[in-house]
Amino acid sequence: NNTNNGVYGGGKGQNTNVNGNVTIKSTTTDNTKLNIANVYGGSALGSVNQYGNNSITIDGGTISNVYGGSEGNATITPNSLGDIDVIINSGIIDNVFGGNNVRGTPSKKIEVTMNGGTVSNVYGGGNSAPVNETTVNLNGGTIKQNAFGGSNAADATTTNVNINGINVI
Repeated sequence: NNTNNGVYGGGKGQNTNVNGNVTIKSTTTDNTKLNIANVYGGSALGSVNQYGNNSITIDGGTISNVYGGSEGNATITPNSLGDIDVIINSGIIDNVFGGNNVRGTPSKKIEVTMNGGTVSNVYGGGNSAPVNETTVNLNGGTIKQNAFGGSNAADATTTNVNINGINVI
């Protein structure tokens, strides 16, 4: 059983940049073989996607939080400059956020698609970070608590939630 506190598609420091695409994919279908506290499509504190996009696909594992965007902290605002796509096909996840964790507004579209798995809460937006436009597609799987088009504790300009098939318990 391997536990990792964080997986980032981008770099750690404020001056780190990833100019192209960022792709994160979990390939295990055994939820006991992958334990991660946080998955970020973006950087901890730097910039990603000046010329590309963030893509996260979760096919299994046990994860506390999935963020399509970056982390940030109380004083540093990270930049997510491209489109953000988060796809959940399987796995056990506490929270899925399309946007950033603490600070920063992703520049382009955010799309969260749930096709399977078990998730407690789905947010099209960020945790305590605002977003412009989000789309949440609920196609399958189980939501144990709630699904939100916007952020947990911040503003959203436009949200879209498409319900095509989902179990809410």
